[in-house]
Amino acid sequence: RVQNHQHKDQNSFVIYKGSGLEGWLAIDANFCSGSNGLTKGGDVHNILMVNGQDQRYADFDRKPVKHEFTNEYSYVVGDAADAYWTNPGAYSSGGEPYLKTYLRELVHAMPNYVIVYDRVTPLSKYSNVPITYLLNTQNEPSISGNTATAVSGPNKLVQKTLLPSSGLSITTANSVGCRRLEIKRTSPTANTQFLNAIWVGPTSGSMPQTDLVPSSTNNMVGAHIKESGRNFVVMFSSEPTGANPPSSVTFQLSTIESTNNILFGLLPETEYKVEVTSTEGRQLIVVERGRGRLTSSEGTLRFVAEYA
Repeated sequence: RVQNHQHKDQNSFVIYKGSGLEGWLAIDANFCSGSNGLTKGGDVHNILMVNGQDQRYADFDRKPVKHEFTNEYSYVVGDAADAYWTNPGAYSSGGEPYLKTYLRELVHAMPNYVIVYDRVTPLSKYSNVPITYLLNTQNEPSISGNTATAVSGPNKLVQKTLLPSSGLSITTANSVGCRRLEIKRTSPTANTQFLNAIWVGPTSGSMPQTDLVPSSTNNMVGAHIKESGRNFVVMFSSEPTGANPPSSVTFQLSTIESTNNILFGLLPETEYKVEVTSTEGRQLIVVERGRGRLTSSEGTLRFVAEYA
């Protein structure tokens, strides 16, 4: 147990680029002017809120479900379902659990992209409670449609919400002297998925075109980032429990260039064959078990789909 000063920040993350305090683009609001540095509540961290409530304190060790680090990306999966109970209070206390599943998958695609995928399934009696995604920034973000931009010094953070693709609200609130972005569905569902693609760079720059990539097999979902000279795709298992896709995966990309593809959540150390069909500015990609490319020990498949 972390005595006396544990924060309600399971599955939280921060993003830093630049120097000094203004380098914090996605910030722990304890760095903000209105905090004495000891604020423990969940709303100053970049977590999810369930039914307007944050987390209970943990009385156990938590370790990543998965983690993988390469020169191209860093990847981590956290399970924080047990952090969300009704009437959360002291260590491991609360009324009863809200959630059946809550997995956060986070990819840092070097150097300027972070993709955050949240998969939440409440227990049946709480299937209609609202789930809210929080992102703390130093300054008030501007909002245009499903995109929020927050500037800090010479750099900025741009977040595009790909899921939910519709029926969502994006608002801001005070966060002990900083600002907090709050995203939630306007109508709760039995399974909530948030997919947020984040780009950080100079204030003079702009986020490359970033598109949602569903699968026609309904078992993976991801983002296609069309950066000049680097056309890449990140996909995740969309199974509500986070299970490996039980069958083949088929998805289509709008492109006239070859694509670098990274698929997370497949079977570990297993061969998959990849078929690519390119036609009229599109790629159709089919991935299924069979002789071909081997996944990593964490179930990640990497391949280049040539446009020909």
